[in-house]
Amino acid sequence: MEIQQKLQQRLQQRLIMTPQLRQAMHILQLPILELKALMEEELINNPLLQEQLDEEKDKNETEETSQEKNEEIKELDSKWDEYLQITKSPKKYTQEERERRNYIESSITKPISLQHHLAQQLKETDLKNLDKEIAETIIANIDDDGYLKADINEIAHILDTNKEKVEKILLIIQGFDPVGVAARNLQECLLLQLRDEKTPARPDQQKAGRNDALLEKIINEHIDDLANKRYHKITSSLKISDEELRNKIHIIEKLEPKPGRQYASTEFNFIVPDVIVKKVGNDYKIIVNEKELPILKITPSYKKLLQESQKIDKTTKYIKEKLTSAEWLLKNIRHRQDTIYRVTSYIVQRQREFLDKGAGHLKVLTLKDVAEATVLHSSTISRVTSTKYIETPRGIFKLRYFFSGGLAKTSDLLEDETEITASRNVKNLIKTLFEKESHNHPLSDQRMTDFLNKQGYKIARRTVAKYREQLGILPSKMRRTL
Repeated sequence: MEIQQKLQQRLQQRLIMTPQLRQAMHILQLPILELKALMEEELINNPLLQEQLDEEKDKNETEETSQEKNEEIKELDSKWDEYLQITKSPKKYTQEERERRNYIESSITKPISLQHHLAQQLKETDLKNLDKEIAETIIANIDDDGYLKADINEIAHILDTNKEKVEKILLIIQGFDPVGVAARNLQECLLLQLRDEKTPARPDQQKAGRNDALLEKIINEHIDDLANKRYHKITSSLKISDEELRNKIHIIEKLEPKPGRQYASTEFNFIVPDVIVKKVGNDYKIIVNEKELPILKITPSYKKLLQESQKIDKTTKYIKEKLTSAEWLLKNIRHRQDTIYRVTSYIVQRQREFLDKGAGHLKVLTLKDVAEATVLHSSTISRVTSTKYIETPRGIFKLRYFFSGGLAKTSDLLEDETEITASRNVKNLIKTLFEKESHNHPLSDQRMTDFLNKQGYKIARRTVAKYREQLGILPSKMRRTL
C-alpha cells in the first residue's frame, strides 16, 4: 500500500472559544461573592480599571433608592429614640457586677476546642513526666465528638510503656469534663455518664441510673437492637415488660452520645443573594444585587493617552490590550446582570402562586421552559441558576429550588385529563403525613403509596422511598416507638 500526501479542501463548522467568550461563560456562572473577588483581582492587575468613588456613587443614585434610604434612616432614628427613652436613667452597677461584666466582655472570642478544654484540666492534675506524656497523647487522639480514636496498645508501644499504665491514665482523663469524654465506643460513653460520681444524680436516676444492672445490660448487650427499634427482641431476651423498657429508654435518651460536640467549632456560611425579589403592592420587584460589588470604570486619562499617541510602540500596545480586556470585563458583567434579571423575571412570573401562598403551590418548571421563554440556551439557564441564591418574601432559596420535575395526577372530574403536579409538592405532602403519623404504628412506604394513589397521584412505592430518603425520614421500623 502506497502512502501519499494530498491537499484537500473541507468545509466544516467549529465553535472557537475566544478568551472573551470563555470569560463571559465563567462570569455568568459565578455567585456574587466570587464575582466580587474576580473584580477586585482585575482591579489590581489592570491599571486601566478604577473603582468609582463613594461621591460618584451617591450622584448616580436614583430618587427611588434615596427615598428607600431616607425611610430606613427614619426607622433607625425612631428605634434610637426608643432606646434613649429606655436608657434615660442608667442603672447603677455594683463593683462586683462591673467586674463580672468586664470579665464577660473580655472573654468574647471564638469558642475553645475540646482538646484545649481537656488540656486546661490536665494542668490542674499532679501528673508528671511519663504520666503527663501519656495523658497528652490520649487527649491528642480524641476526636471532635469526644471519642478516643487511638488503640491503647498502640499508645503503650509508642511511649514504650505497658498497657496497664495507659489504662490508668485513661481513667483519669475519662473523669474530666465533659462527662463521657475519652470513651472508646458508644457503650462506654453512656456508661461513664451513668456512673458519674461528680455530679448529683438526676431525678430519673434515683431509682434507675448509676447502679442499675438492667440499664447497663441494655447498653452493653442490646445497643444495636435499641438503635434499630427491635424492642420485642430486648423484652424477650431480658424478660421485662414494655413499660420497664420504656422507662430505661427515657433515661438513655437523656444521655449525650457525642459529649464533645458542645466544643465543636462551628463555621457560619453567610449567604449573599444574587437577586432580591420584593413585594410592592400587588406586584413583585426584581433587584439584581450589586451592593456587594465594586463599581468599576475605565480610567479616562489612559483613553486620552491612546487617542493622542501618534505611533504604535510597546506602551500603546500594552494600553490597547488592557483597554480591550477592561471593556470586555465590564461588558460581560453587565451581560451577567441582564441575564440574571431575565431568567428571574420569568421564574417569578411562573411561580407567582408560590410567592403569594407558599409551599405546596410550586409549579413544574424546567430549564427548557425558561430557555424557550427567554430565548436563551438551556446551558445558559443552567449556568445562571446553578450556584446562585434568590431572596424572596418567602425566604432565601437557591434558584434551582424553583425547578422541579412533575408527577401525573388524575383529575376527579375528567378521568382522561391529567395535570402535572410538582414533585416538590408531593414531597411536602409526604412530609406532612409522616409528621401526623402514629408513633406506635408509623406509615410504611407501601401504605403511603396506597394513600397517594387514592388521592390521584400516580406514584410508585420506590419513588415514595426515594422522596422519604431525600427528606431525611427513616424507614418505618426505625421510627416506631414504644
